[in-house]
Amino acid sequence: MRGIPKHLNSKFDYEYSKNQNLSGWEAQYQALLDTRQNWFKTGDLAPEDAGITDATHRVRTETDLDGATIKFQQELQEDPNCKLFRLGFTQAEVESALTV
Repeated sequence: MRGIPKHLNSKFDYEYSKNQNLSGWEAQYQALLDTRQNWFKTGDLAPEDAGITDATHRVRTETDLDGATIKFQQELQEDPNCKLFRLGFTQAEVESALTV
C-alpha cells in the first residue's frame, strides 16, 4: 500500500495526489505553472540608460562589494530547469488537469 506522499518529488506523486483528490492538489499543480518562468539577466546597462520596463522586462540595480552601483536588464523567460519540466510534465498536461 502506498501512503500519502509527504513531498511531491515525482510525476507519479502529483498524479497520485490528484487521483486521490487529496486536499491542496490544485494548488500544487498551479505552483508548477507559476514557477515555470523566471527572471534572467540579459545585459548590463549604463548608468544613464533607462532600459526596458514592462510585463516581461525589468531593470535591477545592485551594489557590488566596492560600493559601486551596477544596473542591469532582466527578462522573464521560461526556465528549462523548472520543476514542471524536470518531473516530465508539459504545460498542457498541468493546465488540462486544472480545468477538470
